[in-house]
Amino acid sequence: MVSPPRSRRVAMSQSTTTCVWFRKCLRIRDNAALVEAAKSSSVLPVFCLDPHFASPEYVGAPRYRFLLESLRDLDASLRALGSRLCVVRGRPEAILEALFKGECEFLPGVVVSRLVFEDEPVEPYGLARD
Repeated sequence: MVSPPRSRRVAMSQSTTTCVWFRKCLRIRDNAALVEAAKSSSVLPVFCLDPHFASPEYVGAPRYRFLLESLRDLDASLRALGSRLCVVRGRPEAILEALFKGECEFLPGVVVSRLVFEDEPVEPYGLARD
């Protein structure tokens, strides 16, 4: 189970919300971060469309199309579990910081207390960011 039923979520304290930051592992099967987050009372699956990678110098149209298809598939998988993927555009570090403060313009009123993500090797940009 990814997220408790809505009635239970409303009754729970916001301090128990765990954000699952999807970065490269865009699947739910064998996703250790999602399994860990599911132990919380509320789970917020998030993917950040980083403007750094949205530039044509980094990503061609076919690769970007594949990313969007993968995000749709991930969202469909999460919906089957009673949740859904929140896709937001912006620098991940700024978005995640805003979520911890409850100040994310894309998800007003949402406050997370914990962040989990896959621990896979990333590019130099990602290593510096993380």
